[in-house]
Amino acid sequence: MLISLRKMDNLKEQPRVIKCRNYAKYDPTIFCSDLKKVPWDTVLSSTNVDEAWSLWKYNFTVECYKHAPLNDKKIRGRNCP
Repeated sequence: MLISLRKMDNLKEQPRVIKCRNYAKYDPTIFCSDLKKVPWDTVLSSTNVDEAWSLWKYNFTVECYKHAPLNDKKIRGRNCP
């Protein structure tokens, strides 16, 4: 008599692609000096809170993308959050 078993939990899932920052060439002193060069007067002179927040967020993310750009990474595995 011949018996064969199949593992049901051995199913392959497609890898997910996540975005993460690349800090390989990140230098905190250069990042801070570039943040000091940003014209923050536009944020401070804004009368609307939402407009000030969007201006601050835009200026900060531009510097973040310059110093630590986003990369796509493939994550394989079943129980990845």
